[in-house]
Amino acid sequence: MLSGQQGGLDVGGEAPLVPEPLVLRAVLRGARDRLAELGAFEARGATVLMIQVLRLDEFGAAPRASAGLPKGRSEELVLRARAEVREAGDLVFEREISRRSLVAAGAGLDLDRDGVLIRLGRDVGRALASAALGLATPTEG
Repeated sequence: MLSGQQGGLDVGGEAPLVPEPLVLRAVLRGARDRLAELGAFEARGATVLMIQVLRLDEFGAAPRASAGLPKGRSEELVLRARAEVREAGDLVFEREISRRSLVAAGAGLDLDRDGVLIRLGRDVGRALASAALGLATPTEG
């Protein structure tokens, strides 16, 4: 958590363990947006919130069917990321957060997987930024 030091947090990304650049960009954007909302974002600040995307799990969800024919399809996406806050090179905070989302589409329609990944990434980034400031974050449900 950010100490009483003046100023805010800069945000940076570590090499993700997930080969989806879209996800890391969304997580970083979510963190920056949340810090900016709270007046705690400082580009090139001495205190840095470093984020690493650890996992992206995808699970098939039960398809909808009617009269034995599929009416749609869906999958569940679970994103896990870690945040570290470093002040003058010293680790002062560390936290991992997971969030999940369901993406679904009717028969013959494409799943908007990228759109869901962007929303999920931003949600994770916002939660990590809030946690780094000592604010309560909803638990994964």
